[in-house]
Amino acid sequence: MLLKCQKEPFLQQLTSSVVACNEVKKGKKKHFEVVLEDTVLFAEGGGQPCDHGQIRVIGTEQDKTLMAAVKDVQRKDGVAVHTADKRLEVGSKVDVVVDWKRRYDHMQQHTGQHLLSAIAEQAPYHYNTVSWNLGATVSHVELNTPKITEDVKMEIERKVNSLIQAAVPVVTKVFCSKDDEGLSSAHTRGLPADH
Repeated sequence: MLLKCQKEPFLQQLTSSVVACNEVKKGKKKHFEVVLEDTVLFAEGGGQPCDHGQIRVIGTEQDKTLMAAVKDVQRKDGVAVHTADKRLEVGSKVDVVVDWKRRYDHMQQHTGQHLLSAIAEQAPYHYNTVSWNLGATVSHVELNTPKITEDVKMEIERKVNSLIQAAVPVVTKVFCSKDDEGLSSAHTRGLPADH
């Protein structure tokens, strides 16, 4: 099932409802794992950190006790599990709000990584991306080459920047099944195991 954050990545807020809320204790600290009917918060995955945001119980704008901060979102068996700092009652209607500054930064860096990887794998380079990591201040792209010259790095950078400046459209394709006919012709490492 596609989540709203996957269908509409520019959406910054969504009304949803709480499906589950379980308390988890680690030493003296506790948090709550919250599952929502749908979410605008991306889970961590594929080298990209998760979104941060808030879950606000509808009708309680003045009551800060019913506003939970979310600092982690993970996929578990295909479901987005939000780590919240407050208990939320199952069945509650909520507004889910993304930390837009963080999300937009991640979107730009993630798209940039795809563009860099696409250029690097073409002739004359033929460098495939082995892994990548989007960090808070520095990101890393690991290519399958033991060495890359400064000239080649600058050439790839110029090509990437040229495409960014040309505002080449980004097209997203969604494959909902491992049996989808288009998946075999798409350039991808495949779907996550829990998809």
